[in-house]
Amino acid sequence: MSQVGEFPVLDGDDAIAMLQSDHAMVRHLLGELVQPGDRTMRRTMLNRLKAVLAVHNATEESLVYPATRVLAKLQSTADRLYRETAEADVLLFEIDNLPDDGNDGPFDEKIAELRETICAHVDDEEANVFPKVVEAAGADGLKRLAQSMREFRSNFERFPSRSQVRDVEGMG
Repeated sequence: MSQVGEFPVLDGDDAIAMLQSDHAMVRHLLGELVQPGDRTMRRTMLNRLKAVLAVHNATEESLVYPATRVLAKLQSTADRLYRETAEADVLLFEIDNLPDDGNDGPFDEKIAELRETICAHVDDEEANVFPKVVEAAGADGLKRLAQSMREFRSNFERFPSRSQVRDVEGMG
Protein backbone atom coordinates (compact mmCIF):
# COMPACT_ATOMS: atom_id res chain seq x y z
CA MET A 1 0.00 0.00 0.00
CA SER A 2 1.24 3.52 -0.80
CA GLN A 3 0.04 6.97 0.30
CA VAL A 4 -1.33 9.97 -1.53
CA GLY A 5 -1.10 12.59 1.19
CA GLU A 6 -3.11 11.10 4.07
CA PHE A 7 -4.92 8.85 1.63
CA PRO A 8 -3.82 5.21 1.40
CA VAL A 9 -3.83 3.67 -2.05
CA LEU A 10 -3.68 -0.07 -2.57
CA ASP A 11 -1.08 -1.10 -5.08
CA GLY A 12 -1.83 -3.76 -7.62
CA ASP A 13 -4.31 -4.35 -10.36
CA ASP A 14 -7.55 -4.68 -8.40
CA ALA A 15 -9.63 -1.56 -9.00
CA ILE A 16 -12.51 -2.91 -6.93
CA ALA A 17 -10.26 -3.64 -3.94
CA MET A 18 -9.01 -0.05 -4.15
CA LEU A 19 -12.58 1.25 -4.02
CA GLN A 20 -13.53 -1.11 -1.20
CA SER A 21 -10.52 0.08 0.77
CA ASP A 22 -11.79 3.64 0.34
CA HIS A 23 -15.22 2.53 1.48
CA ALA A 24 -13.79 0.91 4.61
CA MET A 25 -11.98 4.13 5.49
CA VAL A 26 -15.12 6.21 4.87
CA ARG A 27 -17.19 3.89 7.08
CA HIS A 28 -14.58 4.10 9.82
CA LEU A 29 -14.53 7.91 9.73
CA LEU A 30 -18.34 8.06 9.70
CA GLY A 31 -18.40 5.72 12.69
CA GLU A 32 -16.07 8.07 14.54
CA LEU A 33 -18.13 11.11 13.59
CA VAL A 34 -21.39 9.77 15.01
CA GLN A 35 -19.78 9.21 18.42
CA PRO A 36 -20.53 11.95 20.93
CA GLY A 37 -17.54 13.95 21.98
CA ASP A 38 -15.51 17.07 21.56
CA ARG A 39 -16.87 19.12 18.66
CA THR A 40 -13.37 20.27 17.65
CA MET A 41 -12.21 16.65 17.36
CA ARG A 42 -15.34 15.75 15.41
CA ARG A 43 -14.70 18.67 13.05
CA THR A 44 -11.19 17.32 12.51
CA MET A 45 -12.67 13.91 11.68
CA LEU A 46 -15.15 15.61 9.34
CA ASN A 47 -12.27 17.33 7.53
CA ARG A 48 -10.48 14.00 7.14
CA LEU A 49 -13.67 12.48 5.77
CA LYS A 50 -14.03 15.33 3.28
CA ALA A 51 -10.43 14.83 2.12
CA VAL A 52 -10.95 11.09 1.61
CA LEU A 53 -14.27 11.67 -0.16
CA ALA A 54 -12.75 14.33 -2.41
CA VAL A 55 -10.27 11.85 -3.85
CA HIS A 56 -12.64 8.89 -3.79
CA ASN A 57 -15.58 10.73 -5.37
CA ALA A 58 -13.38 12.31 -8.02
CA THR A 59 -12.07 8.84 -8.86
CA GLU A 60 -15.54 7.36 -9.12
CA GLU A 61 -17.02 10.29 -11.03
CA SER A 62 -14.13 10.46 -13.51
CA LEU A 63 -13.49 6.73 -14.05
CA VAL A 64 -15.83 4.31 -12.30
CA TYR A 65 -19.20 5.83 -13.17
CA PRO A 66 -18.22 6.22 -16.84
CA ALA A 67 -17.16 2.54 -16.78
CA THR A 68 -20.53 1.73 -15.22
CA ARG A 69 -22.28 3.63 -17.99
CA VAL A 70 -20.18 2.47 -20.96
CA LEU A 71 -18.84 -0.99 -20.11
CA ALA A 72 -21.67 -2.31 -17.95
CA LYS A 73 -24.24 -0.38 -19.99
CA LEU A 74 -25.97 0.84 -16.84
CA GLN A 75 -26.79 4.42 -17.83
CA SER A 76 -29.53 5.03 -15.28
CA THR A 77 -27.45 3.44 -12.52
CA ALA A 78 -24.49 5.69 -13.35
CA ASP A 79 -26.77 8.74 -13.34
CA ARG A 80 -28.18 7.73 -9.95
CA LEU A 81 -24.68 7.26 -8.52
CA TYR A 82 -23.69 10.76 -9.64
CA ARG A 83 -26.84 12.15 -7.98
CA GLU A 84 -26.18 10.29 -4.73
CA THR A 85 -22.63 11.63 -4.60
CA ALA A 86 -23.96 15.15 -5.14
CA GLU A 87 -26.50 14.64 -2.33
CA ALA A 88 -23.67 13.73 0.05
CA ASP A 89 -21.74 16.82 -1.10
CA VAL A 90 -24.76 19.00 -0.26
CA LEU A 91 -25.02 17.41 3.19
CA LEU A 92 -21.32 18.11 3.79
CA PHE A 93 -21.88 21.73 2.77
CA GLU A 94 -24.85 22.00 5.13
CA ILE A 95 -22.81 20.53 7.99
CA ASP A 96 -19.99 22.99 7.31
CA ASN A 97 -22.46 25.87 7.48
CA LEU A 98 -24.13 24.93 10.76
CA PRO A 99 -23.69 27.60 13.42
CA ASP A 100 -21.02 26.83 15.98
CA ASP A 101 -23.26 27.84 18.87
CA GLY A 102 -22.57 24.91 21.19
CA ASN A 103 -25.78 23.11 20.18
CA ASP A 104 -24.68 19.70 18.85
CA GLY A 105 -28.22 18.57 18.01
CA PRO A 106 -28.32 19.84 14.39
CA PHE A 107 -24.72 18.68 13.83
CA ASP A 108 -25.54 15.20 15.15
CA GLU A 109 -28.70 14.99 13.01
CA LYS A 110 -26.88 15.98 9.81
CA ILE A 111 -23.99 13.63 10.54
CA ALA A 112 -26.46 10.76 11.05
CA GLU A 113 -28.16 11.66 7.76
CA LEU A 114 -24.78 11.82 6.01
CA ARG A 115 -23.81 8.42 7.40
CA GLU A 116 -27.09 6.87 6.28
CA THR A 117 -26.81 8.40 2.80
CA ILE A 118 -23.18 7.39 2.24
CA CYS A 119 -23.51 3.89 3.69
CA ALA A 120 -26.57 3.13 1.53
CA HIS A 121 -24.63 4.34 -1.53
CA VAL A 122 -21.56 2.27 -0.63
CA ASP A 123 -23.63 -0.85 0.11
CA ASP A 124 -25.35 -0.55 -3.26
CA GLU A 125 -22.08 -0.08 -5.12
CA GLU A 126 -20.46 -3.07 -3.48
CA ALA A 127 -23.45 -5.41 -3.76
CA ASN A 128 -24.91 -4.41 -7.11
CA VAL A 129 -22.73 -2.11 -9.20
CA PHE A 130 -19.17 -3.39 -8.76
CA PRO A 131 -20.04 -7.00 -9.65
CA LYS A 132 -21.58 -5.81 -12.93
CA VAL A 133 -18.57 -3.64 -13.74
CA VAL A 134 -16.26 -6.59 -13.00
CA GLU A 135 -18.28 -8.84 -15.29
CA ALA A 136 -18.45 -6.27 -18.09
CA ALA A 137 -14.83 -5.10 -17.90
CA GLY A 138 -13.14 -8.48 -17.53
CA ALA A 139 -9.65 -8.95 -16.12
CA ASP A 140 -7.90 -6.74 -18.68
CA GLY A 141 -10.44 -3.95 -18.33
CA LEU A 142 -10.15 -3.99 -14.55
CA LYS A 143 -6.37 -3.90 -14.83
CA ARG A 144 -6.62 -0.82 -17.07
CA LEU A 145 -9.15 0.76 -14.70
CA ALA A 146 -6.82 0.18 -11.73
CA GLN A 147 -3.92 1.76 -13.64
CA SER A 148 -6.09 4.74 -14.57
CA MET A 149 -7.17 5.10 -10.95
CA ARG A 150 -3.58 5.07 -9.69
CA GLU A 151 -2.53 7.65 -12.29
CA PHE A 152 -5.57 9.82 -11.55
CA ARG A 153 -4.98 9.73 -7.79
CA SER A 154 -1.29 10.48 -8.15
CA ASN A 155 -2.30 13.96 -9.31
CA PHE A 156 -3.74 14.73 -5.89
CA GLU A 157 -0.36 14.49 -4.16
CA ARG A 158 1.04 17.24 -6.37
CA PHE A 159 -0.99 19.87 -4.52
CA PRO A 160 0.49 20.75 -1.12
CA SER A 161 -1.74 21.39 1.86
CA ARG A 162 -2.17 24.93 3.17
CA SER A 163 0.00 24.12 6.16
CA GLN A 164 2.77 22.87 3.85
CA VAL A 165 2.53 26.08 1.83
CA ARG A 166 2.61 28.20 5.01
CA ASP A 167 5.65 26.26 6.24
CA VAL A 168 7.49 26.88 2.95
CA GLU A 169 6.52 30.55 2.99
CA GLY A 170 7.65 30.88 6.60
CA MET A 171 4.13 31.65 7.76
CA GLY A 172 3.60 28.35 9.67
